[in-house]
Amino acid sequence: MIKFIYFDMGGVLLNFDFSNTANAITAQTGIDGQTVIEDLYTNYIDLWNDFELGAVSPEDFFDNINSIFHLSMSFDALKKAYNEIFTLKEDTFQLVKKLKEKGFPLGVLSNTSPPHWEYVQSTFPELFSQFNVLIGSHELHLAKPGRQIYLAAAQAAGVKPSEILFFDDLAPNIAGAKAAGFDAVQFINAAQAEEELKARNIL
Repeated sequence: MIKFIYFDMGGVLLNFDFSNTANAITAQTGIDGQTVIEDLYTNYIDLWNDFELGAVSPEDFFDNINSIFHLSMSFDALKKAYNEIFTLKEDTFQLVKKLKEKGFPLGVLSNTSPPHWEYVQSTFPELFSQFNVLIGSHELHLAKPGRQIYLAAAQAAGVKPSEILFFDDLAPNIAGAKAAGFDAVQFINAAQAEEELKARNIL
């Protein structure tokens, strides 16, 4: 029996688009921001992953970005460009509110960094107020799809892994959740997620 539901953040609760980041880099430095973003994900993904694990501070992360790509942007400017990528997925928000109104315990389980975590909670307070438990990878120094973050999430929820339903848009994270004992569903859209909830007699 499902007693707790976790949602991933990016791609499930919030849309994200790094074109704003790329445009800000281009406007402020004259360097092609899209190339910077692509190169960061392709050749410096370990730096990104370490940031989301809390192993690299925001200051060091942005210093590295400036150094690697010769950007010479201020900490505040680069942080602003990095943060302003999110928009609310309104249909998922409405689904979350339905679950909350039924009194169902809810949580967020996300691979994320300190700046993003702070930004989304301050920018979308009505969304994040719906949740009983908020878990960011950087806080635990653990990340999906590793087994330990799911076990920590179950402990935070106060239920067994088998009593958790988890929605994430990435297949490896779903596989990791299932390996840890969760009931997990790859998120496509809110309508599909609602059907999965109805199939489990949650809605």
